[in-house]
Parts: sequence; structure tokens; C-alpha cells
Amino acid sequence: LTEKLLLIGAMQDITERKDKESQLLMFKQLIESSSQAIRVSSDNGQLIYANPAHQQLFLHSQTFAVHQFDDFLSKDFKASGVSQQIEQSLGQAKHWSGEAESQRTDGSIFPAYVSMSQFNDQQNKQKYRFSFCYDASEEIAQKEHLRQAKREAESASRAKSEFLSSMSHELR
Repeated sequence: LTEKLLLIGAMQDITERKDKESQLLMFKQLIESSSQAIRVSSDNGQLIYANPAHQQLFLHSQTFAVHQFDDFLSKDFKASGVSQQIEQSLGQAKHWSGEAESQRTDGSIFPAYVSMSQFNDQQNKQKYRFSFCYDASEEIAQKEHLRQAKREAESASRAKSEFLSSMSHELR
């Protein structure tokens, strides 16, 4: 008896898919290793992704349930009407950036620089919000220190000028 073995197969070149997977892995590593807090949320505020820097800055876990896009803004900042301005800007220009008073999940408040964009999925059905931010406390403190040093230098310069002017007058 001679039995024949029949083998049917299909081959497909997956080079492009492997290249795309490699590229996605690179972007994932880039976002996860960033020192800036990065988050993606749906337009209804549901947190989809937060990188480790975001989790550390705002003191939350990846599963933290966010109900509004502005949940990380302080109550006073939201009450000032800036949230509505951010909404308008995202609706019109699809982007907003600026300084914001932010709030961690433990209630502590800190100044942050935020850059937020809005984009649609490939089918234009779902809107997403993508934001970068970082704690600006040290930067703001340094700027205030420089402003104070400038004021002191200007005051010393005026005092010197007044002293020289009065000494010049006395010498005459």
C-alpha cells in the first residue's frame, strides 16, 4: 500500500506587520520612559492610558477612574472658568496649552504646564484627548527668585545712584 501525503499551505509575507509591531513597541517605550506625565482619555473623560510619570505625579494607578477630562485640575482653577476656555479651544483648534493649577488624588495642589490635544479615531466616531504635563513648581520658584533678585539689584542701583548724586552735590 502506498499512501500519498497531501500537504496544502499558504504563505504570507509579514515583514510589514513585524515592522509596524516594532515601531509600536518603540513608541510605547518612548511614552513609558518619558519624564512628562502623559495621558489619553476618551472625550467623556474615561482614562484610557496614563504613563508611569502621570501615575507618579498625580498619585494614582492605571485603573483610576476619571469622570471628566479636567478631574486633575484644582477646584478653584475649574471655578475660574478656564475649563470652559479649554473646552472651547479643544473644540475649535483641537489644542490647548498653558499653566494650570493641578490637583493630585490626595488633594495636594501644584502648578503644572499642560499641553492638550483632541483627535478622532480612524472612523471619526470616537474623540480622544491626549495630554502632556509636568510639575512647574521648581520652575516657577526659580522665576520668582530671579524676579526678586532683579528687584533687589534695581533697588541697590537706585540707592547707589542717589548716594553718588548726593555726594556729588555735597562735594560742590
